[in-house]
Amino acid sequence: MTGTRPRRHVRLLELLGRGAFGSVFLAEIHGDDNFVRRVAVKLLTDEALAPDAALRRHRDEARLLGRLNHENIVPVQDLARIGDRQAVIMEYIHGVDVREVRRSGPMP
Repeated sequence: MTGTRPRRHVRLLELLGRGAFGSVFLAEIHGDDNFVRRVAVKLLTDEALAPDAALRRHRDEARLLGRLNHENIVPVQDLARIGDRQAVIMEYIHGVDVREVRRSGPMP
């Protein structure tokens, strides 16, 4: 049996947040047989793409997070390239922005 990787297309839907090393988007992965899954995708910024060491750190971080299973850590599903950028594909968890929670008063 020869294993072939299913074809997939990632469609970025909405910017969820931005940081020093990348931006996180709500996205859909479209695969074979009309398979669609909502995910969060972290794309590295242009500045983070330049040094090889930064790319290696990003890849290593994604690989390590992919091995962890804890209720307080968003599961990493895959490491991919989208266009010319390295991306981490994570489970999308709908929730409230922590800034909104902090505005409502002290956190317990």
